[in-house]
Amino acid sequence: MAWSLIAAASAQTTTSAIDTTGANLIVLAVAGNNTALTVSDNKGNTWTALTNHAVGGGNAISSRFYYCFNPTVGSGHTFSNSLSYVATSAVAYSGADTSPFDQENGTATGSLVSSLATGSITPSVNDELVLAAMAAGKSATTLAIDSSMSVDTFFNPVSGVSYGGAIASLVQTTAAAINPTWSWGGTTSEAAVSIASF
Repeated sequence: MAWSLIAAASAQTTTSAIDTTGANLIVLAVAGNNTALTVSDNKGNTWTALTNHAVGGGNAISSRFYYCFNPTVGSGHTFSNSLSYVATSAVAYSGADTSPFDQENGTATGSLVSSLATGSITPSVNDELVLAAMAAGKSATTLAIDSSMSVDTFFNPVSGVSYGGAIASLVQTTAAAINPTWSWGGTTSEAAVSIASF
């Protein structure tokens, strides 16, 4: 079965409702302080956390993926995290095989930057879905990513209120090393990025 994006959403704390009917993999990317948060959705799914890529153990900023294979799906689907200033991004895809998670990487910085590479991964087989996430501060008002990846969803940061977050995707027809770089307008004093393949 080929990969297909069913729906996507990003917001501070809780996303708007989307219709995830037909999806068999949902991935969340949380942008912000991940030291004490939990993620949830309104359909009672259980989420598997990947590595938390953070500055200072997550005290400043971090990027982390969570995923659910064969979730309960449907209309009116929302996704939340438990901290008010953290951004939640969600993508729902069809096309996942059993035990879909393969590789991951990521990094974070507290320096003034306008771009940041995720670190390299090499998917194990052809036709994997590669997802990249970013978390950045108030200056990240425009967004781009290279390596032929497409931005599925982006929440603009709100100064003093919430970090910004995004997810980008690529279906890699032939498995190969990939190390995409996120870039944004202006500079931010803290940023975190992550990448995972399914």
